[in-house]
Amino acid sequence: MEFQYKMNNRIRRLRQEKNRSEDTLSLYLGVSSKTLSSWERGGDFKVSELIQLSNFFEVSPMFLLGYTNKRNDYVDIDSNKIKNTLSKIKI
Repeated sequence: MEFQYKMNNRIRRLRQEKNRSEDTLSLYLGVSSKTLSSWERGGDFKVSELIQLSNFFEVSPMFLLGYTNKRNDYVDIDSNKIKNTLSKIKI
């Protein structure tokens, strides 16, 4: 659950850095604020929502997933490692 923990914290921290409320971000993403709150506490979400979050925060999906601490760097990781991580966080 290490990746899920990093991701939850990163979503919350990035939202706060941009001075956005859960309501504002949830409107942008087209989800309820309850859903966004769930993500920030470890709830499941879809890959398409990961992409939307990445675009909103202007960070790479790999940063959100915890593969890198560099917000916008591309990280070449083998697909098996990605699949394994995604299965752990129940996307």
